[in-house]
Amino acid sequence: MMPEFPLAEQLWSDSQSTIGQTEIKAMPKRPDVLEAGLVLKRRALTGQRYYLYLPTTLGPDSPLLVSIHGISRKASEQTLCFRNLAEDNSTVILSPLYRAGKYRDFQRLGRDGRGPRSDLDLLQLLTEVRSMIGLTERPFYLFGFSGGGQFAHRFTMAWPDHVAGLAIGAAGWYTFPDASVVYPRGIDKPGKLVGVRFELKSFLRIPTCVYVGEFDITRDNELRKSASLDRQQGMNRLQRGRRWISAMRNEASKHGISGRFRFEILPATGHSFTQAIRTGALGDRLFDFFLDYAKSAPGFVSTEDHFSHRILLSRSADELC
Repeated sequence: MMPEFPLAEQLWSDSQSTIGQTEIKAMPKRPDVLEAGLVLKRRALTGQRYYLYLPTTLGPDSPLLVSIHGISRKASEQTLCFRNLAEDNSTVILSPLYRAGKYRDFQRLGRDGRGPRSDLDLLQLLTEVRSMIGLTERPFYLFGFSGGGQFAHRFTMAWPDHVAGLAIGAAGWYTFPDASVVYPRGIDKPGKLVGVRFELKSFLRIPTCVYVGEFDITRDNELRKSASLDRQQGMNRLQRGRRWISAMRNEASKHGISGRFRFEILPATGHSFTQAIRTGALGDRLFDFFLDYAKSAPGFVSTEDHFSHRILLSRSADELC
């Protein structure tokens, strides 16, 4: 039995259901007790809502994956989609919910005057969750899709010591490692993020992979557009992801850092998390990427009898950098 915590609200879901059919139902019994093997919907002491999955083999050294939603705020969908892989790999999943209206600038970490600091709230949430479940404090794995990918890479740039590995799914645009361009397009003058200093040599050491669907090339209404942004980053998410990875690799090389940056194209996939999971095998690719770095990254325990490496389908459609 997991530790008691009075603010818990437990939910469960049918493990046999597909993404579109999955239901999350409230469990009226013992809402003060955490249980492993279930997707739990909770509210932090600060009031922030989040989803949590605890593997049945949970231990103090279990890896932690933080998964960040996009502007559709589907934190529950990400938790459900990654749950079986997390169980197979003894991994805790934490998916914070950044509510619309309150967190108006969460993708850019909550600049002064534009809502709460989403990065600081995540750090506070991590402290609470680790204490609650007895998890060792050490670097975690961070994933974000679309707007969540924007948050994920900017959080990593701002707080690199907290991140063991970074995976980005089809972010709309990026903060480039360019000290001559003002934040959030570059890393100059992050003055509206009090306490943040972008340390190039720190965040360039974080293993990073960007995933974008091969059909994610439309300039839809959700894609940020401007002449300067298009010139710097490209016309669509596919171009922008590729350019950002290239810029990160080049910057790491200039500083003599052996950076680990990958770019993968998801076959038959547009700008859809569901499609990325179903046809692009995003879940398997994501855990494969993190497991690839199990022995070299400090945030992942590589005990052989706890983890099983997954074999991906043919990578003929992948583009690796």
